[in-house]
Amino acid sequence: MTVGRCKRKPQPDADQRYVCVQSFVTETGAVAEGTWLQGSDALVRAHPRFFLPASAGDDELASARQGALYPDLDQEPPGADFSSTHIGTPLADGDAVVCVRAVAQKRGPASGVPSSLRLINVGDRVAKDDPVVAANPDHFAPVS
Repeated sequence: MTVGRCKRKPQPDADQRYVCVQSFVTETGAVAEGTWLQGSDALVRAHPRFFLPASAGDDELASARQGALYPDLDQEPPGADFSSTHIGTPLADGDAVVCVRAVAQKRGPASGVPSSLRLINVGDRVAKDDPVVAANPDHFAPVS
């Protein structure tokens, strides 16, 4: 089995501002798409593939968003598990809450992957009885 390798981008310029092109999660927390950080920030230096200079044009940002996670892979990474993706009838307003502060939830082992993280972005609708809501009530508000 051949696995593609991600090319490491050069270290960012410490004096330049950068924008996050795709939300991602680290051991210390979540970074939302559109977040602006200085090139000297530890997150920008540790994860340069998720950032572009703030001066980047719309076409460059769109291209970077498509390749931010797996730039050299033309398919899903081995062990990827998208089984929790829900496509169907949207939640009724009375059964949902909306995320007002991004939150990451660690999941247990699944599909041979030691662990995975679920990232809920600001504006995402979640079932009000979802365990992540109970664990982080200050991150959610009723749908109005």
